[in-house]
Amino acid sequence: MQVINICKNIGGIEIQKLTPLQIKEHINAEFARGIKANSIGTQMAIFKCAMRKAEEWQIITKNPCEYIKLPKRTEPKNAIYSPEQVEKLLLTAKSTNLYLPCVLGFLCGLRRGEICGLRWQDIDIETKTADIQHSFDRNPLTKTLELGKVKTMASKSRIVLSDIVIIALKQEQLQQKEYQLKNGPNYKNLDFTWAHSDGSPYLPDYLYAAFIKLLKKAGLPVIRPHDMRHTFATLLWESGLDDKSISAAARHAKTSFTSDYYVHLRQTAKNRPAAAIDSMFKRKLEKD
Repeated sequence: MQVINICKNIGGIEIQKLTPLQIKEHINAEFARGIKANSIGTQMAIFKCAMRKAEEWQIITKNPCEYIKLPKRTEPKNAIYSPEQVEKLLLTAKSTNLYLPCVLGFLCGLRRGEICGLRWQDIDIETKTADIQHSFDRNPLTKTLELGKVKTMASKSRIVLSDIVIIALKQEQLQQKEYQLKNGPNYKNLDFTWAHSDGSPYLPDYLYAAFIKLLKKAGLPVIRPHDMRHTFATLLWESGLDDKSISAAARHAKTSFTSDYYVHLRQTAKNRPAAAIDSMFKRKLEKD
């Protein structure tokens, strides 16, 4: 997609005739049509790499990207749902195929790739535990989705499942047995907990698109699937759990990461008493 966007504006220019000004005009055109700085930065990183290779092969004498300043990348803001919003979404999702992934995201803190990569062999219904072992992630070289092991030791750990999660898993299990009987030999018994009616796994890209549609159906603010994980950890913090317990539940690599992440929440909490007192007297004092 990034390459297609580059080609739209400068694909018709001979590589030897391409100038820094034309590249800058392409960047401005992308901004004008609402493309974010992060996406433009990725485009230019790919293009710069291609131009370096062209220079190395002596197709061009000078890389026109060398003097182009890339736009500043911005970190996406994490959107957090309230308990009421989570409940509303789960109730909306209950009659859809997105109930299990929403439960795993909001109540277990699983990442998008981990939700799609979770298998029945990783779950023990009796002990109410799950071993997070695998994740669907995009290969940086081939750009294809692949099922691989989770990347860190902290991510690869055993989590405890709540009763709501266990019930959702049992319902999914029954549904899959019905699909298996219906499809017979055509059913792909691949062991994934969240699967299509033919047994094949749902993939992260599908989850993203379907999740956004579900939010709109529920009339809720649009967030990313990854924000289910942030909501999970934030609600644990608001319930009074200490950083170490939250870090273990969210499978953060370091407790210090958890502590740093919740600095802004602590500041918000500190501001609440002052805001409460202010609201008590402000209206009356302003009248006087």
